[in-house]
Amino acid sequence: TPPKSFSGNYPQATMQFMAILPSNTSGQNYGVYVAAHDTKGESKTLACDVNGTTASFRLSATPPGAGVRSFAYTNPWPIVLAIFQGSWWDAAEIYREWALNEADWTRQGPMRERPGDVPGWLYNVTTWVNSHWQGRDIFNTSGGDPNVVTNRMRAIESRFGLARGSLALHWYE
Repeated sequence: TPPKSFSGNYPQATMQFMAILPSNTSGQNYGVYVAAHDTKGESKTLACDVNGTTASFRLSATPPGAGVRSFAYTNPWPIVLAIFQGSWWDAAEIYREWALNEADWTRQGPMRERPGDVPGWLYNVTTWVNSHWQGRDIFNTSGGDPNVVTNRMRAIESRFGLARGSLALHWYE
């Protein structure tokens, strides 16, 4: 069952895109992709409200100088709306293709070629884990519980014989 709504702030809790894929048993899986193709990756909010068979998308950002009297602003990045065929992976590939070719943070090249931009310890982390940190995870609602996260981390360390501190964890509570 899809969530009734979603709202997330970029870059803290979402990507700069979202997609909706209706339940479809005909094998023709078409979805709607909505994105902010913002090359600088400025802060913004992306939201989707689902009500029965309809969905509405919202994308909002507070521009610099918004509190100034007689404020005028032109959005510098496009809002992209596209129909695609496939799954969530295909929606992510649309964003990835754009980001690799256009975004400021990817035009700098791969991280391995920018040693001054990345702390050394980052290259020595053995395993990265995203332990269902989102409170809105529709597949597993227990994931953000600290006991669940601790147990998962210890199980991974034990299974792979990792030393404490060799895991990096992306977790919001």
